Amino acid sequence: MQSLEPTSEIGLEVGRWRAAIAEGYGKLPQFAAGSRLFPRLFLWLVGQSGEDLAGGFARAGEIYYQRAQYRVEMLLYAALPVAVVAVGALVLFQFVFLTQSVLVPFLNALGEP
Repeated sequence: MQSLEPTSEIGLEVGRWRAAIAEGYGKLPQFAAGSRLFPRLFLWLVGQSGEDLAGGFARAGEIYYQRAQYRVEMLLYAALPVAVVAVGALVLFQFVFLTQSVLVPFLNALGEP
């Protein structure tokens, strides 16, 4: 992650984490205590893994992925009623247009002698 963002604040923060791990700090709360860049939920999830940081990062990734999927589903469920109303309005507009431009003149022509 540090090599992906070498000049950003996140990259520098991960670099500090790597330096702390090299100094012998093995648990996340020891070397990420002052971090303001990462959400507390993320730090807590990774910290629950103890010294298995790779497992903690994998678990945090799963949880954040599930949260993102849930939000996308909620957005789609919110957009569905709007789409139904829009399609209904289009059908109604087409019906009114058809009635005014074709059906009414046709019926008027039938009633004339």
